[in-house]
Amino acid sequence: MKVGKDVVEASGQVLLRTGTEITEKHLRVLRSWGIQQVEIEGPKPPDNEDSLLARATPAVLDRVHATVATRFRHADPAHPGIAELMRLAVLDELRQQLPPPPPPPAP
Repeated sequence: MKVGKDVVEASGQVLLRTGTEITEKHLRVLRSWGIQQVEIEGPKPPDNEDSLLARATPAVLDRVHATVATRFRHADPAHPGIAELMRLAVLDELRQQLPPPPPPPAP
């Protein structure tokens, strides 16, 4: 995988430049700086967040949100970490409930 956009830490220092091939050493450095995500070069997978949300009907979204809320009923949804976990749980639930996306067109 290659970096799709410069990875910059909070003070503005560039940690990895666009196009850099990511190695295990890069992953260790990114973790040490607290970087959890980087943009990857290439097309987005067909099952990305925007695609999932666009394919879900309001009824499916309501059902998924209710399922996730039940799982997290003892957690504080206002906490940023919990809110992110809930967002990811919603996406995971959508992946399980929605039919797979159509394959990309052949080149």
